[in-house]
Amino acid sequence: MKTLVSFLSLAVFCFLSTATYSQTTFTGAISTDWSIAGNWSNGLPALVNEATIPAGLTVVNNDIINNFVIINNNGIIDNNGFIFNYSTINIDNGGLINNNGFISNRSNFEDNGFIYNGFINNSGFINNNGFIENSWLIDNNGLIDNNELIENNGLIDNNELIENNGLIFNHGAIFNYSTINQCGLWIEVPPHLNSYTTENCPVLGCTDTTACNYDDTATMDDGSCFGIPEGFCDCEGNVFDECGVCGGTGIPDGACDCDGNMLDTLGVCGGTCAADADADGICDDVDDCIGGELDECGVCNGLGAIYECGCPDIVTDALGICGGDCISDYNLNGICDSNEITGCTYEEASNFNANATLDDGSCVYEDCDITSNDQAVYDGAFADGVASVPENICPADLNIDGVVNAADLLECLGSFGASCE
Repeated sequence: MKTLVSFLSLAVFCFLSTATYSQTTFTGAISTDWSIAGNWSNGLPALVNEATIPAGLTVVNNDIINNFVIINNNGIIDNNGFIFNYSTINIDNGGLINNNGFISNRSNFEDNGFIYNGFINNSGFINNNGFIENSWLIDNNGLIDNNELIENNGLIDNNELIENNGLIFNHGAIFNYSTINQCGLWIEVPPHLNSYTTENCPVLGCTDTTACNYDDTATMDDGSCFGIPEGFCDCEGNVFDECGVCGGTGIPDGACDCDGNMLDTLGVCGGTCAADADADGICDDVDDCIGGELDECGVCNGLGAIYECGCPDIVTDALGICGGDCISDYNLNGICDSNEITGCTYEEASNFNANATLDDGSCVYEDCDITSNDQAVYDGAFADGVASVPENICPADLNIDGVVNAADLLECLGSFGASCE
């Protein structure tokens, strides 16, 4: 017999896995009776015909409902008979189930509405996010996950697991033969036989390690996490100081910056000047006139620009120019020797150079040409030449200006080394 049941269950599962579902909606066109096909838009709910009860409508079951599909209840189901919920199929209750009969759940029972119970035999999963009021018997051989409210005025036999994360209001009797994880609220009568346990309950708190209220003992986040408040730099309510340090004390007393430096004698933060005896803004270790005054020439307590060229370190050059760069002017012609132009400076010469400033002895006189082969002509020319040379009573006066000076020396030097051929 058990083998046959297993085979049939497997066959139903395989069929459901490959079937294409249709929809039928309760209309109550004839009456409120579940079992009349005319009350449904597409016939009675069946193996591949999902059922929907719209809000505002009431359907009554006085017979047996073998549910192999999804029942979406948004209205009211008055059960005075039997509802068998099989296999992997869901009852999704968003409305009201008045159970005055028997509900056997072997699958998923999703309750988001109200169930007023007579007898529920659960060997599957009941997920309660609504309200279950038991006034007779709930025989639990599977899992009841309560996230809202179960009000028990009858009997609950727990042979497997009840997870309470909501509220259980127990006015009746709950016989606990297995495990009740009590992680929510329990009011009035505690369970019989075995007490509930809180050891498996999550510890609620903030699980975000970056949050200010992080709780390292919390195993489930409760949405309470919060970060650093605006305007602060940490969770302790500190702010940034003038040095940019969170919760810092700012510039140390007596210091002039965040590094702890002090003002030196000149008022420079972190400076190295130890003394300025005359308070002139120049540190003594580089002050060349401590206690005195520099004159306009930069001399400590000096006399000022009283010299020929002003300050004593300014002198005249060879041309008599203050601060000039001419080193020499040997012929005293007012032209620096480095700028002299050499050449023939005698206008009578055939090669006279009007731009020359210093005669170099290169002058040529055509009237003195005595290169004739006629001895008489040569002698006459020689006599004329001698007669034309004025008598020089001062041989050292080479330029015959009546004075022996540097100009005569330059005349000599200008010819120094010249060939006499």
